[in-house]
Amino acid sequence: MITEQAPGKLYIAGEYAVLEQNCPAILVAVNEFVRVSIAKSTGTSGLIHSKQYSQDSIHWIRKGNQMVIDNRDNPFEYILSAINFTERFCLEQKVSMSLYDLHVNSDLDSADGKKYGLGSSAAVTVATVKAILNFYGLHCTKDLIFKLSAISHYSVQGNGSAGDIAASVYGGWLAYQTFDKAWLKKELATKSLSEVLNEAWPGLKIQLLTPPEGLNLVIGWSQKPASTSQLVDKTNAKKKFIKTQYDTFLDESRKCVLDMIKGFNEKNISLIQKQIRLNRQLLKDFASLNHIAIEIPRLTKLINIAEQFNGAAKTSGAGNGDCGIVIADEKTDIEEMKNNWRKNELSSSLNCLVGKIMSQRSQRKEEHLALAKMFFNSNKDNDFNHVHLIRPALPESAVSRDSISTEMFGHTISAPFFINAMTGGSDTSYTINQRLAKAAAAENIPMALGSASILEKEIDQIKSFEVARQENPDGLIFANVNPTTDPKVAQKIVDALDANALQIHLNSVQEAVMPEGDRDFHWIDNLKEIRDTVDVPIIIKEVGMGIDPESLRTLLINDFSIIDLGGSGGTNFAQIENERRKTQKLNFLEDIGLSTVKTLLAARTIPVNK
Repeated sequence: MITEQAPGKLYIAGEYAVLEQNCPAILVAVNEFVRVSIAKSTGTSGLIHSKQYSQDSIHWIRKGNQMVIDNRDNPFEYILSAINFTERFCLEQKVSMSLYDLHVNSDLDSADGKKYGLGSSAAVTVATVKAILNFYGLHCTKDLIFKLSAISHYSVQGNGSAGDIAASVYGGWLAYQTFDKAWLKKELATKSLSEVLNEAWPGLKIQLLTPPEGLNLVIGWSQKPASTSQLVDKTNAKKKFIKTQYDTFLDESRKCVLDMIKGFNEKNISLIQKQIRLNRQLLKDFASLNHIAIEIPRLTKLINIAEQFNGAAKTSGAGNGDCGIVIADEKTDIEEMKNNWRKNELSSSLNCLVGKIMSQRSQRKEEHLALAKMFFNSNKDNDFNHVHLIRPALPESAVSRDSISTEMFGHTISAPFFINAMTGGSDTSYTINQRLAKAAAAENIPMALGSASILEKEIDQIKSFEVARQENPDGLIFANVNPTTDPKVAQKIVDALDANALQIHLNSVQEAVMPEGDRDFHWIDNLKEIRDTVDVPIIIKEVGMGIDPESLRTLLINDFSIIDLGGSGGTNFAQIENERRKTQKLNFLEDIGLSTVKTLLAARTIPVNK
C-alpha cells in the first residue's frame, strides 16, 4: 500500500484580494495532514472510503423550479476530480490504468466531520494526486503536482486562488500570487493536459518565506465551520457594482502584504505584526462594503483577548467562522492568552493547535526526501561499474574458513558495510529511520542518521532520530551534524541519541546551491573544536561530491583519521537543491563531483605519514 499526505494551511494575510492577479497573500502549511492510501484492488471494483467524509451534508439552492446541488464543500467531489485529471495525465504518459482502492484519513476535521478551516479540500486534492502518481510510478516535480492539483480543485470550486493548493504542495511559509484563470481555461480547451502542465502560467508567483526567530503563530478555532466558496460567490457577484472601492481595497491589500513580506525578509516581527493589524481592518472594511460577515463575534472576542496580551491577531481565510490567528513574540504571554480563551469558552474543541507549524528546516527535509525519490535512477552509471576486482585463481582457502565480519568502534559487525546518513527531522524521516534501524539490527551493521543539527533549534524533532536507537538498542549508531555546529551542542546531540560515533558532513556545493544555504565555508577550526569536545570517534564525510586530495591532506594534517570520501554517483544534492530553486538555476554545479573511485585513487597519492 502506498500512502501520501498533504498538509493543511492557514491564510496569514491577503484574503479576498489574492483572488485577483498581482495581489499577493501569505500562507503557512500546518503539521496536520490529509493522508491518502492507495492499493491495487483485489476484487472486480475499486473503493473510495473516508471515515471523516462519509456523513457530509449536501448543500443546494433553488433556481426557478430547479434544485441545484452545490457540491463544492463535499470532499468526495475533489477526490473524484483529482482522480480524473491525474489519470488523464497518466494516460498521456502511456500508462495503463488499473483498479485500486483509496482510503482517506484527515487530521483537518474534527471527529464528527466538522472542518477546522485548514484547507481540507485542497489537501485531499493534493494527497490524492500524489498517491495516484506514485501508484502509477510517475515521480513528478512539485511544480507539476501544484498545477495538476490546481486544475483538479478549480474544476470543482469554480473560484478561489489555489493558494491553499500551493501551501499543501510546497509547505512552510510562502507568499503567493494567483495565475490568469481565463488563460488557463483557454489553454485547457485547446491543448493537451501535459502541454498545459509544462507551460509557464501567467501571473503565478510562489516565494518561500523564512519566519524570524522568536515569531510564534497561535491558532484558535471559532467552532463554526465556514464555506469559502459561498462567501467568494457573494463578493464576486457584488464587485462590479463597487469597482472604485474594490480597486482601492486591492491596492491597499497589495501594499499591506508586500510590507509584511518585507518584514519576513528583514526578520522584523514588529513590522509583520503591524501589517497583521492593518490587514484585519482592511478585511473588516471589505466585509462592510459587501454586506458579509468575516469577523463573527466569537472571532472578535478571540482577537481582542489576543491583543490584550500583546499578540497581533486577525481572522484567517474567508472568515464567517473557522480560525483566528495570532502573531506572537517574546512580549506575548501565550499561556495566559490561551487560558483567557478557555475561560471565555473559545477554541476549546481544537485546543489551539499551538506550535503545529512545519518549520522551514523540517519542510526542507521533506523536500529532500521527495526529490531524492524523484531523481532516483537504478540504471544510473557509476564508476564502480567500471572497476574489475582481481580475484585469486589459487585461493588456498575454503569458504567455511572465510568471514567478512569485522570490528568497528569496539563492536563486531557482520560485514564491512553500513547504512550511511540519509534523513531525520521530519514526519516522513521518522518512518524511514525506523525501517532502516530495523534492517541494521537484523543484519548487525552500523547505521548513520541524517543531520541532527535541526535539534539545536527544534528539539521536538528528536523523535525522528531517537527511533533508530529504540529499534536497534545494541547496534552501532552514528549521529551527524554540520561543520558549523557548536561543539557543546554536538556533544548534547551525541548524548541525546546515544550515538557511538559522530559524523560531521562537508557539503559546500549543496550549501552554495541551496536557496537558503550558508555562504561561509571556514570550517577547519570548528571541526577541530568539535573533535576535541566530543567524547566519541569523529568521522568526517562528504555528502556526494567527493573529497579532493588537498582537502584530504588538510584533514590528515589536522589529525582527522576517519574520513568518508563520499564520492558522486548516488544522491546528488546539487541537483536536489537546484530543483528547489525558483530562479537562477546553478546546473553547472551538478556535475562537478568526484566519484568515490576517483577519490580513492587520488587518496593513494597522499603519504600515510601526512
